[in-house]
Amino acid sequence: MQKAPNAIHAATILRQMEDAGIDAEPYFDIVATTLLKRHGQQALSFARDAVERWRGGSDREGLELWEGVWRTLTARVAAAPDMTPATIH
Repeated sequence: MQKAPNAIHAATILRQMEDAGIDAEPYFDIVATTLLKRHGQQALSFARDAVERWRGGSDREGLELWEGVWRTLTARVAAAPDMTPATIH
């Protein structure tokens, strides 16, 4: 007979952090910053692809973590000033 999972073990790390009053956003910000430094705008595609891969699986925790990174990346890029050079006609 299998034991029912303990509530602590059944909860994801994000839920455990939330329950302990810990904000996960600073961790997502570190990952987002690192991805942007290493990959530039491609970091968005990288994170989006990771979310899609995790959605197809059964690892809820991995999906939640990548969704948090994706949210942070998109918010950061949306808030950044547009650095596209102006075209003069």
